[in-house]
Amino acid sequence: MSTYFEQTYAGPYKGLNTQKPDLLLDPSEAAAMNNVWLRNDEIRSAPPFTKVFVGPEQNNATLGQTSFLDANGQNHTAAFTSRGLWQLQAINNVPGQNPWVYVGAPSLSVGTPIASRSFANVLYYTNGVPYLLSWDGIESAPQVASQLNSSTFGGQGGSVGGLFLYEINNQVCLLNCTLFNVAQIANPIPGTGATTLAANSTTNFPQLLWYSANGIPNQFDPTVNISAGFNNFLEVPDNFTGVMAFGEVAYLFRNNGITYQTITGSSALAPFYFDHMWSSEYGVGCVYPWSIAQYGSVGFFVSTEEIYKIGVDTFEAVGGGSRDAIMADLAAAIGNPVAGVISSYAYGYIYLRYELCIPLAQGTHIYSYSLEDKNWLFQSYPRVQILGRPSVCWR
Repeated sequence: MSTYFEQTYAGPYKGLNTQKPDLLLDPSEAAAMNNVWLRNDEIRSAPPFTKVFVGPEQNNATLGQTSFLDANGQNHTAAFTSRGLWQLQAINNVPGQNPWVYVGAPSLSVGTPIASRSFANVLYYTNGVPYLLSWDGIESAPQVASQLNSSTFGGQGGSVGGLFLYEINNQVCLLNCTLFNVAQIANPIPGTGATTLAANSTTNFPQLLWYSANGIPNQFDPTVNISAGFNNFLEVPDNFTGVMAFGEVAYLFRNNGITYQTITGSSALAPFYFDHMWSSEYGVGCVYPWSIAQYGSVGFFVSTEEIYKIGVDTFEAVGGGSRDAIMADLAAAIGNPVAGVISSYAYGYIYLRYELCIPLAQGTHIYSYSLEDKNWLFQSYPRVQILGRPSVCWR
């Protein structure tokens, strides 16, 4: 005698759960999935991973891309490699032709994701090099926007850059800074914690925040404009690993903590107030710098023990049943995990997701969290390495 058994699965689906025995899973959860999307209570196949455009350079990885509007109302889509800045051509589908035009140097760090920001119709960018670069979309080449004059640097001058870049109070801020100086300095800038800086040296200060003058994003020298300046947080035991800015406040992430930055509104000499959100030596922080991604008032980051969603007044663990699988892949990563919040995948195809891309020896694993459905999906792309942070750009 034969028997027949049937079970129907219906949404809303809870997505990937690797932390329970298969027999104990809720019928709306999956013990394993690959390249499957759950959307609008439907099970769908993931769209194919396609290259709409080739990268700017065949043997030099793209470190990120972004879009901005120049002062003439012209849209620009820019990409970055270690050689410098590239722009997508207006006519970009000619077979055999590179769709990107090289705008110019200075060069950028190899393998480090780009931090970029559009301010007053000018694109600012850096990635750990000892300078902040700018391009207005009109000039023929990028410019160094963070020169420091001779009186700041012992009579010879220098510049400042950083790993992370954001804007608050009409001031461009650099976090986890790198300084370059021309001459040897026996008594370097007060508060940096250094005693001597050698001539023509580049020095990283991972606890340093440097900000531009108010409304003047290409003036970082406090001896020229008193509203420019810096803070070195020698009282914290760890390094800055990223930032989220929410209007008049910003969360400055460290390995084991978060520093809260807000506007004082009372003094150009001290424009910001800082508060370390917990005083314990170890606490919730961001241990993977480029796991931080933000969309409006919502952001995500990866701490030692969990994946968190954070907002102006929210702080929520969202790893759920996928947390252990994500953490295992992060432990096996061969490079920088990078993340972004993607609002849409095509015109009219809205799908708001946090995507965490983890580079492994065999390719890239992508864990994707739906802000609407609150579930995790998994995608695997063999022989693909993602070095730039996922983003939505104009073209």
